[in-house]
Amino acid sequence: MDVMLETILDLMGPKKGSGKELADYLGVSGNVITNWKNGSSKSYYRYGKQIANFYGVSLEYLTTGEEPEKTKAPASEADTRSVEEILEQAREQLLNQEGLMFEGGVATDEAIESILAAMKIGLELAKTKTQAEKERAAKLKAEILAEAEAMED
Repeated sequence: MDVMLETILDLMGPKKGSGKELADYLGVSGNVITNWKNGSSKSYYRYGKQIANFYGVSLEYLTTGEEPEKTKAPASEADTRSVEEILEQAREQLLNQEGLMFEGGVATDEAIESILAAMKIGLELAKTKTQAEKERAAKLKAEILAEAEAMED
């Protein structure tokens, strides 16, 4: 039995909705769900997104049986700007702050550059992680679509 089917069957537990309720939601007969359970059909791949919505889980959870890593909210306008644009804006704000304190004294230009260097490292790491997460999601989506297409053939 594959992971996706195991996850679906687990979600069909008594507290989360019966197979009949799922079949009604999907607009299929109860026999379709029975065929999934006995392994004679894998058409559940076609309904992955709908099944995930029905049970209130992510598609990643449905297909892997594991909770997805926590990710940030969708990118805001600030997230889509380049690291250099963000750092330049921060530099201007830091330089224009009167009485800015750093380590118990007035912030020097060197201190401000140290702050900006640390920000740059953090921004680049966040950008790399976000890109890796997007690539992982795209790969998972492609695998699911390929499996669903193979099931239709």
